[in-house]
Amino acid sequence: MNYQMTQSQEVCNAISTVLPSIFITNLWSDNMVLESKIICLSVWCHMPVSFFYHMLCAFHYFEDPIDTFLRKLDQTMVHACCVTISYSLSQDVLYGISSFIMNSWYIGKLWIQGRHNTSLERRTNLALCIFLYLLPVLVHGDYTNYFSAFGSFITAAIVFHFNELFYGWGHSLQHVLYCPFIFYLIKASENKLCLKN
Repeated sequence: MNYQMTQSQEVCNAISTVLPSIFITNLWSDNMVLESKIICLSVWCHMPVSFFYHMLCAFHYFEDPIDTFLRKLDQTMVHACCVTISYSLSQDVLYGISSFIMNSWYIGKLWIQGRHNTSLERRTNLALCIFLYLLPVLVHGDYTNYFSAFGSFITAAIVFHFNELFYGWGHSLQHVLYCPFIFYLIKASENKLCLKN
């Protein structure tokens, strides 16, 4: 099921990681609540790692593109984003701490070799952490943003998982689909403030 991507596809993967950052730059305003700004900053911090990982993959820099420092750092940054977004969407310190503990465990597993170090487990861990940071949106009754974000994420996950059905372009498409996903996360963090008041 591992589709061998071409150099142009990996370059496109790298470039497409920049699109969500450009998108949220257009959304940024001084009037944004702190939690929305945290989401934006998280995305911006993750982007350079992902960009350089895919660009180096394009030029066959790694002997093994999976068992490499930068791939592990890329997924570590996703888990770090899960922590900050958990706090931003819950606006609850204890929920943020719980997310930190769980994501720290999964980050540790990324860096330790063993039978657990499989593609399925890594993806499952990431999906679980994302579902958990979306949960406060559902609990607080913001159904529009919850189901919009959930649907965007599931769509992105499907095109990534079935990359070969998209002839290797599914990974780039996944990055593009994170634009609406992040948009709904930001709207949810803004709406959470309204619901609290």
